[in-house]
This record gives sequence, C-alpha cells and structure tokens, in this order.
Amino acid sequence: MKILIDNGHGDLDYTKGKYSPKVTDIKDTTIYKNRFREGIFNRLVANKIVAKLRKLEYDAELLVPEQ
Repeated sequence: MKILIDNGHGDLDYTKGKYSPKVTDIKDTTIYKNRFREGIFNRLVANKIVAKLRKLEYDAELLVPEQ
C-alpha cells in the first residue's frame, strides 16, 4: 500500500484564500511579504509527515512533489 500526502495549494500564488491578512508580529519561514502563505506551510507539514511515515517504514510520498 502506498500513502499519498496532498500538500494542497501552490506556494507563492496570491490567489484569494491562499494567504492570511497582513501579519507583523510573527517571524516565521511561512510568512512572505507580511502574509502567512498557506502553500508554504502546507509543504512544510506535508514533507514532515512523509519523512515520519518513511521513518516508520511506510511507503509514502507527496502527491504533488513540485513547488
């Protein structure tokens, strides 16, 4: 059995719904031009999930591996 993890939206698109209102008090790699980037965050989480599953010896990969 193969486990596929879907990381969702593209990373830097400014399509409505893919970013937060402006944030100024958070320093994080998921913040881009003062906006929380859903796609960047999703990719960070999805990559960690795949790595953890592989460490547990599951056959796992990202559904959409490209950026």
